Amino acid sequence: MKFRDSYDTRDLRNMTEDMVFDAITAAMRERPDMCQCQDCALDVAAIALNDLTPHYCVGQFSSMPAGVVGLRHYVPEKEKEVAERVRATVEAAIEKVKNHPNH
Repeated sequence: MKFRDSYDTRDLRNMTEDMVFDAITAAMRERPDMCQCQDCALDVAAIALNDLTPHYCVGQFSSMPAGVVGLRHYVPEKEKEVAERVRATVEAAIEKVKNHPNH
């Protein structure tokens, strides 16, 4: 039997994914030169997510404040470091997709 058939995985969240989606939304608002179609947005997300470390959490930790990456203890320095890495990674992904769109 498969894992998903045995367990309810709806509370399992990748906090990095949430941060990437928020960063893409913000970055694309500021980049009118970037194609805003779904294909390009998803390509940016895929490139960025493949370059970043996932941070999974379950249950109560899935409702942590924005920017907290599933840590049990709030560490502002770590939050800033991860947020900056996400921002830079998203910007690099946008440039890749802009220069080589799939359409």
